[in-house]
Amino acid sequence: MNRIKILYRNSLFHSLFNFSDPRAKGRSCMLLSNILVTVVNTMTTGVFYTGFLLANDINMVDIGVLGFIPFLTSIFSIFTPIILNRFSKRKKILTISRITFYTLNILGITVVPMLKLGHNTTYFIFIVIVFLAHSTNFLFTSGYSVWQVNFIPENVRANYFSFQQIISGIMSAITVLTSGFITDSVKNSGHQLEVMTIMRIVAFAVAITECIILALPREYEYQKTTNFSIRSLITTPFKHHKFIATMAIVFIWNFGSYLSMAAFDVYILDTVQVSYTMISFINAAYSLFLITLSPMWKKILSRNDWLKTFAIAALMHAPTVFLNGFVNPYNYFWLYTTMRLFQHFIGVGLNLTFANMAYVHLPDKDQTHCMSFFVLVTNAASFTGQLVGTSFIAATPNFSLNLFGYAYSNVSVLVWVQAGIIVLVALGILKFGPILKTDRLSN
Repeated sequence: MNRIKILYRNSLFHSLFNFSDPRAKGRSCMLLSNILVTVVNTMTTGVFYTGFLLANDINMVDIGVLGFIPFLTSIFSIFTPIILNRFSKRKKILTISRITFYTLNILGITVVPMLKLGHNTTYFIFIVIVFLAHSTNFLFTSGYSVWQVNFIPENVRANYFSFQQIISGIMSAITVLTSGFITDSVKNSGHQLEVMTIMRIVAFAVAITECIILALPREYEYQKTTNFSIRSLITTPFKHHKFIATMAIVFIWNFGSYLSMAAFDVYILDTVQVSYTMISFINAAYSLFLITLSPMWKKILSRNDWLKTFAIAALMHAPTVFLNGFVNPYNYFWLYTTMRLFQHFIGVGLNLTFANMAYVHLPDKDQTHCMSFFVLVTNAASFTGQLVGTSFIAATPNFSLNLFGYAYSNVSVLVWVQAGIIVLVALGILKFGPILKTDRLSN
């Protein structure tokens, strides 16, 4: 046991995550928070959220509308610096806002269908709750990033994100396998909705625990800025040209990602009829890829920069997205499974590099402005992508394209467009990325 203790205390993991050093304690709390958020998101977002809404008679278009409301509310993030600059210590207000968000978004959405208010009333209340929850979240969420950037300096960042993804991936695998198996097991009993409801209540308890853990690290002194206005919050980040160029990449990427996301989840569950258990097993397999392939992707990253590694992974990712557009009830077992597993292989590098995108060219000054702008850009892009995708689905309900003996729907078209956008982003980075490494642009 003593030998094991010595090995552990001399390990890279212990140097990154411990409670004796204030910054390592901060990273430890961030890691625990990320693990719990992964569990919460597994049970309350993605296919389980889609399934919960479908079970409450919400259709594809209405699910799409609910999906882009959170991104619409991201506009409130521009007020974050104005509010937070009034506080020398921000821990309490950040914690209260996070608890409020979870209460509305998880518990509120779960309880409303129990009231039996009718379809239209229930859907309207869903819209109000989602709007209020995410408005609250976006008013304060970037405050966490400014606080936590102190814990992840450049020299530890790659190792931090690597450990974070591996451990969170393992927890996600355990949670998604358990949730998927239980959900499918009661599918024919008529109690599937009740099980999903219990899952969401459990997720709410986990979420409150996450809020408490995230409030434990030390707060450092925040940089004071007196020139706060709505105009400055929009214009200040544009003074940092490398940061803005990176945000352009983030915008285009998120737009493409959310173009088909909500519709594809509904298509897989409702049209193709893929079981929760199968989806869960495939998603859970990602943790194995993380454990085995993280060293390889970190080595690739050490030979390239963050953006070039992201571009390489994106070019590999594009064909798998394109082929996913051909998934149908007759070929999903082999095609969907194969493409998703390839995406796991590529996703290790893709997620590792994208997780650092906000920090790649984050300037030393105006960080509160820039992190608020990052939140605004990511969500504005996601909102635009989901709005365009949902509008296309609503405008083409009877679309049908016959290929290889099967009639593909408008969802497939959105997936193919997404693949094209991925290629454009990757080629753009490879062509213009080297400029960001020079002094031709300011940061």
